[in-house]
Amino acid sequence: MGIEAPSAIPYDEKSKIPREMTKEDIEETVNEFKNAAIRADKAGFDMIQIHAAHGYLLSEFLSPLTNQRQDEYGGSYENRVRFLGEVLDTVRAVWPQEKPIEVRVSAEDYGEGGNQPADLAAMLNLIKDKGIDSVNVSTGGVIPVMPKAFPGYQLPHAEMIKRLTGLPVAAGGLLSDPTEVNTFIEQGKADQVYLGRELLRNPYWALHASRTLNVDLEWPEPYKRADRRK
Repeated sequence: MGIEAPSAIPYDEKSKIPREMTKEDIEETVNEFKNAAIRADKAGFDMIQIHAAHGYLLSEFLSPLTNQRQDEYGGSYENRVRFLGEVLDTVRAVWPQEKPIEVRVSAEDYGEGGNQPADLAAMLNLIKDKGIDSVNVSTGGVIPVMPKAFPGYQLPHAEMIKRLTGLPVAAGGLLSDPTEVNTFIEQGKADQVYLGRELLRNPYWALHASRTLNVDLEWPEPYKRADRRK
């Protein structure tokens, strides 16, 4: 079957050329998202994230750098976000109302003519009534460009998405210091913060952060003997 994409544009000169998806392909993929949500609910998950960032399929439809379609799934904001909106509709129909849905987006493509935070905010505003409970704001991945990364480098993107959409946002980007993370939230720059590499280095980060911030966080029973607060 090969690889599929919104348009027949390879990631780079070494990558295969994908096949442009038909409307039937899109419909089938939407149904696969629905089935995945049903399985996640049966498995007992309390929350799901629809990944529309980092050059994954939904992200490619959102970006004008990878989506050059001439039909109702390409061109305008309304058209480029249509696929994601259809996924949200079908997932929300089978996912319990009391369980949140988060959408992850790349708020910056890092390429000329690509998406920037205001573009993502405009598209999210078109579909935010379809059951988005929070937006996980990341950047990049659509084209082979590495951003200059430093602690908090994606916070301005999250702050703008929050301001322009009114949706709760989760921000991240090489964050590790508990005091800084807490300050970002207190200042209203984000509603949540996500960590990746820092949790790989230190799976007990939340427990250590609770001590730094003097928060009474309940430690798991097997680890209570190591709690220095006692």
